[in-house]
Amino acid sequence: MFVYFCFFLLIGAVSTEKCKFQIIFDSVSCKKYAPELVEDMNCWKVHLNNRSSLSGNLILKVNTSQIYVTSKMDFWKTDNTKVRLYNLRGDACAFLSNIQKNRFVNTLVRTIKEYSNGIFRCPFNAGFNYTLNRWYINEKDLPSYVPEGTFQTTTEYKIEKKKAFRILVRGRVEY
Repeated sequence: MFVYFCFFLLIGAVSTEKCKFQIIFDSVSCKKYAPELVEDMNCWKVHLNNRSSLSGNLILKVNTSQIYVTSKMDFWKTDNTKVRLYNLRGDACAFLSNIQKNRFVNTLVRTIKEYSNGIFRCPFNAGFNYTLNRWYINEKDLPSYVPEGTFQTTTEYKIEKKKAFRILVRGRVEY
């Protein structure tokens, strides 16, 4: 009986252990390439209550179901070793409607949907203000150990086969 008690006590201690690292966004930049497709686009970093987050908005000039995404995330460990966490290319409509094999990407998509005002599915509507409000990565959604280092995510969007806009995010993992 004592062994079971110790086992449950140990499980409780492990499962309630607080993350010792934090994901910090250092910068975000947005660039639009096709003003005939994108009416307005803004993005900015927010720092509130010891947490960095990202906010932004996007208004399209066209209704579209033809959005092609290229996204990659690189991570540099403290010894400057570079690791590519993901490199995605494909139809954004199919991507948003299907569960991805990459658990990290699924977490990103799920949390972006939670912090946005729109339903991210096709078709995307002209004139609608798609807004992301104080989105952040919850460390509880990640493994208990993530190496310290820096990261960069570059995501480019093509609308109807034309390069429309790019989002670049830089940040770091700190202990």
